[in-house]
Parts: sequence; C-alpha cells; structure tokens
Amino acid sequence: MNLREMLEVALDRVSIKIFDPEGEGIAPIAIPRIIALKEKETARRADILELPPEAIKRHWSYAVDALERALELMAERYGCYGARFVPLEDMIAPMAVIVASEKFKHTDEHLRMLDK
Repeated sequence: MNLREMLEVALDRVSIKIFDPEGEGIAPIAIPRIIALKEKETARRADILELPPEAIKRHWSYAVDALERALELMAERYGCYGARFVPLEDMIAPMAVIVASEKFKHTDEHLRMLDK
C-alpha cells in the first residue's frame, strides 16, 4: 500500500483539489482522521497512529468520498471556496463522517442541524 499514490489519486477529485491543490493541507490530515473516526469513533493522534493497514485499506475510499462530500457542502452551502475560508480545519473530518453517514439524509431539517 503506497499512501502517497493513494493520496495523489484522491487529490484528482475536483472539490478536494480546490481545497488542497498541493496535497499538503487538508487531505493528508482529514483522511486519516475520517478513517480513525470510522474505525475507532475517535480521532486522537494516538488512535490515528495505531491504525492498522487493513483498516486504512478498508476505509480509504469511504474517507475520500466523505471528504469530497463535506468539501462540496462547505462550498455550496457555506461559501467556503478554499482552505483559507474554513474557520477551523479540525471540523472537516467530523463533518465528513456526519455527511457520509447513512442517517444523514440531506433534508432541510438535517442541513439546519448541521448549520448549528
């Protein structure tokens, strides 16, 4: 498993490229956090560092899709058209997990709850 190659493929997605054109900002931080949140329901540094390779492989595409959805929503709904417009980058991973959840239906009610 070559994480650098996997990250480069993820960076080809339009919304991710807009927020992280060089691949050194949001994506390499958010993707492991999303995987840790999915796998262990926590994203502390120690939890991220202890992720087994199997968990990374298993959740990688989910994490990239979730990140893409969250960034698209941030651009469309909140007017964040790049990393400099994001008030706190640490909020991206949890938001991505919420938006990618089967429970989140993108209804007006759910979007209002996310706004809060």
